[in-house]
Amino acid sequence: MDFMNETKRDATEHALSVLEFERIRQILGELCVSNLGKEAAEDLNPLDDPDLIRARLELIEEIMGALRESGQPDLGGLYDVRRQIKLATKEGVLEPEDLWKIGLLADISNRLAKFARRGCENRPRLKSLLESIDEIPGLGNRIAEVIIAPGELMEDATPLLKELRKRRTAIHNKLQGKLESYLHNPSYEKYLQEELITCLLY
Repeated sequence: MDFMNETKRDATEHALSVLEFERIRQILGELCVSNLGKEAAEDLNPLDDPDLIRARLELIEEIMGALRESGQPDLGGLYDVRRQIKLATKEGVLEPEDLWKIGLLADISNRLAKFARRGCENRPRLKSLLESIDEIPGLGNRIAEVIIAPGELMEDATPLLKELRKRRTAIHNKLQGKLESYLHNPSYEKYLQEELITCLLY
């Protein structure tokens, strides 16, 4: 039995080599738009169960039919936010760019949920694939109101942030004026240079 299994394994590896399956997997990974997709492509292996193969072919046919009827949903901004989600569940603090990525992912989820409602009629396998995707109304828009690409908070995102930035500007200007007064004071002129002021301020 071990000999038969080993022979089968050798034959499979030879067939994959002849078919340049590794190259196919590499090309597929390059076409993926997200790290999650690339990882899935790297882990891809041929199926050897006839029933599973037929099920996958039927799913592909349903997907192609849905795309022909409803068009390709926009997947722009499909980032891998597993780290950010894990951090958030542990009450960690997310950076603005992390929230921006989550907002984009929420928008994609909304689009896919709408695509599922339009394209899954009489397509049970595709419906099963997409049924776990829910709409997240308002989240993407709310994040977009206060964060802009590539992850910077808007100047007036919150009243507190607006006030803090106003104070920072006032302190910056006061400090700059004080340092410049030292720069032009003959007593300090030989010790301070304009480049030093720039370095301290920025």
